[in-house]
Amino acid sequence: MTVGRRRDNRKLVVVTDPLKQTQREIRKSDIKERQRRKSHRWRRLVNILTKDEILDLLAYIESGGKSNAPAFAGGK
Repeated sequence: MTVGRRRDNRKLVVVTDPLKQTQREIRKSDIKERQRRKSHRWRRLVNILTKDEILDLLAYIESGGKSNAPAFAGGK
């Protein structure tokens, strides 16, 4: 899950499914612990993929996996 925009000072909006754009509001008072995590996964992924593979991955993410999306127009 990712934390989206803050609605106000008492709530957070959590994106539970980015492809479907589903969200859930959480009251800050219900959160017991919150910590920021550093992720190095993307950095490692970039080191093993070719430029074309990275562009294909970005097009896939942007399109939500729909092969008829504009991101795939004029493909290879």
